[in-house]
Amino acid sequence: MLSRLYDLLTRPTEVVEVEGLLPFDGAIWPIVVVNVFFVVFAFRLGPWLMRNREPFNLKRVIMVYNIFQIIYNGIMAVLAVKLLSHYLEQPDGLACIRPMSMDHPAKKFEIFCVLLYIGNKFSDYLETLFFILRKSYKQVTVLHVYHHIMMTSFLYLHMVTRGIGGQGSTIGMLNTFVHVVMYVYYLLSSINTELKKSLWWKKYITQLQLAQFAID
Repeated sequence: MLSRLYDLLTRPTEVVEVEGLLPFDGAIWPIVVVNVFFVVFAFRLGPWLMRNREPFNLKRVIMVYNIFQIIYNGIMAVLAVKLLSHYLEQPDGLACIRPMSMDHPAKKFEIFCVLLYIGNKFSDYLETLFFILRKSYKQVTVLHVYHHIMMTSFLYLHMVTRGIGGQGSTIGMLNTFVHVVMYVYYLLSSINTELKKSLWWKKYITQLQLAQFAID
């Protein structure tokens, strides 16, 4: 059983388009190690390291992070529209989106978009780090950690088993638009507490996040 598990974790991907793009020939063990460490850090290691320390004041850092995410996700949202236009040219349209063939004129663009997106999902881990450094442990919920793990794991496993792009990209497209709205709200609410009270669309942010989570 252990040998089968080892083979499963270390087996190189058979997807040609992924060769040279992912570490260790596209084996799945790197994403497993990263997310196991993430869980341990979120629930055990992080709080333990902060046990005798005062919470950090990260207001400015978080404001910069929110601006970064608005720009990053905004760029991806624009690129997603362009990528979607290429998918609409496929025989089945949006009914059954397949990864583009290697000789497709837009294949490099598809690869670029997906790699840019998965990079953003790893940058989302910083949210958890900020919660821990501020000792806001109540925000590090099982649902919060599960969401981050599923986003990176799904994308990584999709690439090494099904290829880059296709139906899985639809989730990413929806995710970028939701995140632009979400981080604009976070930025505005962090600037001024009084301003936060006047942001009437807060409840819709929550609804968007729940819809996004259901889709993910």
